[in-house]
Amino acid sequence: MRDTSAMRRLGMSVIRPSRRKDAGYVARWTDPLSGKRRQKLLDCRRKREAYEAAAKLADQVEAGEVLGGLPWLEFCQRYERQHLERRSGKSIQAWHTVKWFVEEQCPLKSIANASDIWVDRFLDAVSEHCTSPNTEATYIARLKAALRWAHKKRYLRQLPYLTAEWERQPRSDAVTASQFQAMLDIIPTVRKRDGHLWRRLLRGQFYTGLRIGELLALSWDADADIRVVVGDRPHIHFAKQKNKKRQKRPLVPEAWEIIADTPIRTGPVFPIPGKAGQITTTAAIRVVAKIGAKAGVVTNKQTGKTATSHDIRRAFFDWAERRYDQRIASLLMRHADQQTTDDFYNTQESEKLAELLWDTQE
Repeated sequence: MRDTSAMRRLGMSVIRPSRRKDAGYVARWTDPLSGKRRQKLLDCRRKREAYEAAAKLADQVEAGEVLGGLPWLEFCQRYERQHLERRSGKSIQAWHTVKWFVEEQCPLKSIANASDIWVDRFLDAVSEHCTSPNTEATYIARLKAALRWAHKKRYLRQLPYLTAEWERQPRSDAVTASQFQAMLDIIPTVRKRDGHLWRRLLRGQFYTGLRIGELLALSWDADADIRVVVGDRPHIHFAKQKNKKRQKRPLVPEAWEIIADTPIRTGPVFPIPGKAGQITTTAAIRVVAKIGAKAGVVTNKQTGKTATSHDIRRAFFDWAERRYDQRIASLLMRHADQQTTDDFYNTQESEKLAELLWDTQE
């Protein structure tokens, strides 16, 4: 008689309710979803056969194949509570978008029904409704991560094939030095009361290359996730960031000159008052975009897109590459994948190659 680990985890027992010799055996177990005791007639007259059938049933229960499997919405709740809770707000929001898309376009009754056939329906819906390759890739990548977690938790017996294909090119160009100056000059018309704070913030991003959210989180306090460490060679210590690494990165002298120019060295390095304390990243992004639009700084001539905070981050890479070299600029950007730097930020390579080729003709 086989008593498997799955049977033990479910607290499954095999009994014959009736004393009659021709009575069938029954399996009883604790449902891993509801916590309730359930039972099923095994249709077996012999004890050994009953245990073999119960072992197979236990595997099916854990794989979500019994009683319809784990319902889709309940799976989503578990995934969000057990896995996504530690992820960034942006990742959580992206998942909610994909979850809503599944419910609207290709509903799933149970996560166990996420088969290859259902995935094909999902891909067709994504292709029909998404307007850009990168949006499609984002939807696919978020769903793939959820299905991998479901498979790891044994809610999904077989992992369907999914792959995301990214269009690896920047959506806009870095702002040039003259464009950045135009943005600084227009700030007083956009922010009349706190224009000096926004001017300092934008200059801080131009010379640190930090993401706008990181810049707003940058603190003098020793227990902060992103903090300034003062010394002979000041640097920024990252205890928590996008690439999931604890890192230290030195400040260029121009950045330290901006950061050090304050008598207050507690709390945010770049304080921008919001509705409740420091302004949120979302609100700051909107203000910078408004400044870029007001200054008429176009960073994508095809779409007419005007400058945003991320275009200023790109400008830092171009500046650091000219000032130092590509390797140092890449290190200062802190990309988890070097390919990201090569694909999205390395705009100087062609110009340097052309300069090298033509200089040899003189």
